[in-house]
Amino acid sequence: MKLTEKQIDRLVSLIFRSLKEQNLMEFKAKETDVFARGCQFVSKEYAKEKALEEKAEKMMDDLERQNPGSFQRYKMFPMLKTRLAKEQKLVLEDRISHFVSLIVDGLWKDDVVDYTDEDKAMRVAKRAGVDFEKEINDIDTKAREKVASLKRNVLEGTPEWDVMYKKYYEEELQKRGN
Repeated sequence: MKLTEKQIDRLVSLIFRSLKEQNLMEFKAKETDVFARGCQFVSKEYAKEKALEEKAEKMMDDLERQNPGSFQRYKMFPMLKTRLAKEQKLVLEDRISHFVSLIVDGLWKDDVVDYTDEDKAMRVAKRAGVDFEKEINDIDTKAREKVASLKRNVLEGTPEWDVMYKKYYEEELQKRGN
């Protein structure tokens, strides 16, 4: 699942709050600038994934021209994407944990924060990432349940399902103050 800008902000906020509550993070730059930098790490990772997907699409177009009708795009795309990601060392699984590491390590490498205890800071940040992942999974589940409970049977993958899912997802976010 691709995180929205709002969700990226939420993830970085949870990490910062957890680290600050335990006095594990000292800012060497303006906190708002450091926050924006943390969000950029995740956005850059998504930009890499988008470029990878475009490359996979181009490869599939080439294969299809060479071998018309001999494979199914929907099956080939994930295989190509996975292979390219492995070659480019792009993490596609356990994304939230990877994003937490990028944020915590990247801010330190950019010399905009110091951690009073680096190992503990990473553990606390990872825990915040796990909490964030539970939260978005719970919201996703509730939104899916609401769509499934509609009297008319809305099939997943249809434009109507997408609209209803987004509506209910946003409602759940609002309930939680996100």
